[in-house]
Amino acid sequence: MLGCFHQPSISLIIKSMSTFAEVVIDSYQDPTKRLFTYQVPENLIGSAREGVKVVAPFGKRVVEGYIWSITPTKPPFPTKPIQEIKESGFSKIQLELAKWMVKHYLASPLDCLKCQIGGKGEKSANSPVETVATLLLVPSVSQVKFRASTEKQKNLMIGSRSAVFAQLPNLKKIIIEEPDNWNYKDERTPYYHAVEVAQKRAEIEGLEIEMLPQNPKIKPSRIADLDLEKLAGNFTLISQPLEGALTSGKYTIVYVNSRELQDKIRGNSQNWHR
Repeated sequence: MLGCFHQPSISLIIKSMSTFAEVVIDSYQDPTKRLFTYQVPENLIGSAREGVKVVAPFGKRVVEGYIWSITPTKPPFPTKPIQEIKESGFSKIQLELAKWMVKHYLASPLDCLKCQIGGKGEKSANSPVETVATLLLVPSVSQVKFRASTEKQKNLMIGSRSAVFAQLPNLKKIIIEEPDNWNYKDERTPYYHAVEVAQKRAEIEGLEIEMLPQNPKIKPSRIADLDLEKLAGNFTLISQPLEGALTSGKYTIVYVNSRELQDKIRGNSQNWHR
């Protein structure tokens, strides 16, 4: 007589599977221990995700924290359960950026998350946040105020260093003025550089990024020998390549290594302007 075996239900399988989360505790802690492992109770598994804010026991206290990662692997030590999951927290993109910052700047997960919280730094938008398509980063707060008072472009947010973290759902492009300016380097933990963060954010979100250096890069063209120009029938102080650049509207920098020639050029400068 054959025995009768019942296939376990899906609910029983789920109950037999444990879920654990590495949590960033939002409280002072030993800087050498950055993540703490908790068990996710059955009733919270459906709402547990990376980046979400949780409430969990921490020593004799109950504190808030953020889920850094979720794993089915049981750790080789006892764990306490998460008590509550709250709605607020960090998005998937914010968490991915924070994880990159941890490795790139050798910083703590908590610092790399909390530096992204809105409300810090100087920023100004001429349209509702939901419609902002371009983020313009400038090196200083004074520049933010000045540009905000003169800028006419629509759907634009202008901000200083920390505005690189602004949450803009329809963002398409980041523009960085004076990317070599050291004001973009934050001297507080996690010591991030806004230009580097902007580049990584653009990579993660698929954004266009544009650098506007204060001093544009100069591309050397050629050395002009005026003696050869004379042999070709040109007896002016302007070589043919230089004349071509000027007449086409290009800006040109001329290096003259002769004091006598410099004086001649100054004496004839009223005939040309660029």
